[in-house]
Amino acid sequence: MPTVIKSVRTTAGFLQGAHVEFAPGLTCVIGARGTCKSTLVETIRFAFNCNPERVEFLLTTSKPVAGSENPPSHGLIPSTLGNGRVCCEVEDRSPTGSYKITVEREVGVTPQIYREEVRELSDSSVLQRLEIYSQGDLQLIAQDDRLRLDLIDRPHKAKVDSLKVERESHAQILRELGPKIRAKRIEVESKRAEVRGLEGLRAQLKELQGGRPTLSEELDRERAAFQERNSLLERLEGAIKGRITTLDSALASLKPLEGLPKLIGELAGLRMPEAGRLRTLLEEHQEFVVSTKAVVQEAADVETDNPLALVRVHFEEQNAKYYELRRDQQSVNDSLKREDTLKDQIAHLERQQTELDRMETEVADLTKQRQTSRDAIRLIGDDICSLRVREVEAINARHSDVIILALEQGVRSPGYADKLTTLLKGSNLRNQTDVVKDLAEKIRPFDLVDTVERSDASRLATALNRDIGQMTRLIGHVSDSPGLYDLDGIIFEDRLDITMYDEGVLKPVGQLSRGQMATALLPLILRSADYPLIFDQPEDDLDNRFIYKTLVEIVRDLKRERQLIFVTHNANIPVLGEADRIVVMQMETPLTAGAPVCGAVDEVKEHILNILEGGKEAFRQRQEKYQTLLTT
Repeated sequence: MPTVIKSVRTTAGFLQGAHVEFAPGLTCVIGARGTCKSTLVETIRFAFNCNPERVEFLLTTSKPVAGSENPPSHGLIPSTLGNGRVCCEVEDRSPTGSYKITVEREVGVTPQIYREEVRELSDSSVLQRLEIYSQGDLQLIAQDDRLRLDLIDRPHKAKVDSLKVERESHAQILRELGPKIRAKRIEVESKRAEVRGLEGLRAQLKELQGGRPTLSEELDRERAAFQERNSLLERLEGAIKGRITTLDSALASLKPLEGLPKLIGELAGLRMPEAGRLRTLLEEHQEFVVSTKAVVQEAADVETDNPLALVRVHFEEQNAKYYELRRDQQSVNDSLKREDTLKDQIAHLERQQTELDRMETEVADLTKQRQTSRDAIRLIGDDICSLRVREVEAINARHSDVIILALEQGVRSPGYADKLTTLLKGSNLRNQTDVVKDLAEKIRPFDLVDTVERSDASRLATALNRDIGQMTRLIGHVSDSPGLYDLDGIIFEDRLDITMYDEGVLKPVGQLSRGQMATALLPLILRSADYPLIFDQPEDDLDNRFIYKTLVEIVRDLKRERQLIFVTHNANIPVLGEADRIVVMQMETPLTAGAPVCGAVDEVKEHILNILEGGKEAFRQRQEKYQTLLTT
């Protein structure tokens, strides 16, 4: 048992006088009604922040909304703890040794953790090493798919939580990638329309060149030199423009850090080596910015317009002979003019084609990223499911005579149908509710996104067995909706089905009585683990026969492997479960718990008799009433 709670105390409030110590095995907390037993459990929950939503409820002091009902635990912690704090002593055992950990907390402050009396700032994992069930929790869990899965995940909670965070990050990437891909594809289609005439222009040029008069050798030579000079000038102008852009960008980024001189001065006043090193680093950065900016500014000040203009003039002087030769050969000149015009148009479209190729590569890269995140979500789902399958198989192997668990991977996502309904709002599709139901059941979100992007109405019509015209209208309605890509980030969760034998007949958990529901969940809770289990009055949801025949037997075995702390009003649990320690809670005043009476079963059996059995006379009378049954 690597982690056990040794004791709990508070510095103020109802439990101030009740310092409670626990055994490493089974501790049963008993007491009359209203002796702060449940308060003890919820105070521990608050200290460890176990189930943050429940803790928030325990802390909320605001008045309930008119007409709503709030159980007694609403706002429990502020009213019972006051301005004090709760202190839990924990022993954390590991292969490297045993450590004393103290968890402290007061209202308005997060849990404070001390390892060997030194404040722990980086490792809060001890807060996750606790499992608590309050009164009525079993029935709530039995009716909620998500909470049932949480029970299965409990032994691997840290791992599953980490995988879920990673999965959600990929889901968020998908939500962001979809609109980017759509916008880029729209640009690609526009650019494709631009370059559509490129091949036709190339054909015209080839035909024109084939039919033009033969150039003289001198004109042909001068024309080649002319084209070479134009190409050089064009590349030179582009390079100068790029240089200016780069220098402007560098100057904009080379700004001194705001408040740096003052910060350097403040660091100089700190008498510690680290402050001195940081001051030197910032001073060097300041010098770097100033010197580099001066170099960049000097380069930016260099005149380029005049030299570039002189190059243009020089090239025009060299082009003069080419122009003269063209004038002398008028028929050739007209043909060359048409060629030059076509070449300019082709050059422009070729630049657009290069841009199109770049854009198509971007789309391909974005699509690949999307597929990578989709694959990652699937693989993470497989990893989570494999952890769950391992737990399900272990539980079935041990308790198949009572319950049978069945796990289905990735079949549940209530939010999918809701998002589809929102997406189709205003579409005027016939039988829209049925269409949403079919889509949610038959088409996975990313398949629907891909189908809409491809405008593949026939695939939808086939998959849903619906009219292709209706599916065409559906695609047309949702294709421009921003909400389309919210679908891509929807996670399909596993579903855990629980069936239980009721008089030899297997029944789904939804068909069981409230007590049977609780019974069906116990095998998922009473499992070997290296962290404590705290249970507040499990007998509220169970019948006595089950407690005696099954629960007590499981508890006797499990306490050797795991710390168990049970608050109970049922004598079978501490007596027949052979509790290692019994804590008898009692009140000193109506609002203050007194020091508890503690000991083994034999040491406090009179308290057990009076509190759990109704006293000697009640016990004796029951014995007399049952005498004939007990002797047959």
